[in-house]
Amino acid sequence: MLTKRIVAALIAVMLACGFSACGEQEKTLEKESSVKESYLVSETISPAPGSALETSPSPSPTASPMVSQAESAVSSTGETLLRIDVGGQVFYGELRDTEAAKALKEMLPMTLEMTDQEGMSKRFELPSVLTQTEEEYPSVQEGEVLLEGSGTLCFFYQEDSQGGTYTPIATVREPEGLSQALAGERVEVSFQVVTE
Repeated sequence: MLTKRIVAALIAVMLACGFSACGEQEKTLEKESSVKESYLVSETISPAPGSALETSPSPSPTASPMVSQAESAVSSTGETLLRIDVGGQVFYGELRDTEAAKALKEMLPMTLEMTDQEGMSKRFELPSVLTQTEEEYPSVQEGEVLLEGSGTLCFFYQEDSQGGTYTPIATVREPEGLSQALAGERVEVSFQVVTE
């Protein structure tokens, strides 16, 4: 009888260990899945907390403690500006009066991993289509934020003398230092609307 109790206790312990091992495996799978989802989000779009596009929590972009020339040039006039954080630097842009700019403004704040295009601009395929109000640009100046087609956001850090047809989104007020900040094949760029 004592042997039956010992055997029953051993079976109970083995079952308990087996169930807890399954739980650990499930936790490991959840962690792996979470890491994969996080990677996919960072490869496409990482909206800031509280935005309409938020899919998972992401830390807010951190600004450099150094104040850039553009940041110090912003006056407190109550106007709405596009704040662009890239490489620890802050740039301010004036939003254009287009439907695409208004729609993009509603999607903000967000952080994008933008890829280089021909050493002149960074680009990102937006998750939704924006209204096109295309204009012909004989050349595109450094600091232009434009929509190509209906869903490609382009941020020019060098002049493009070839120009093209784009929908205007914003123009950076003081683009000095922009080409250095956007150097590299892939760069994380945060956009948000601020009122100054």
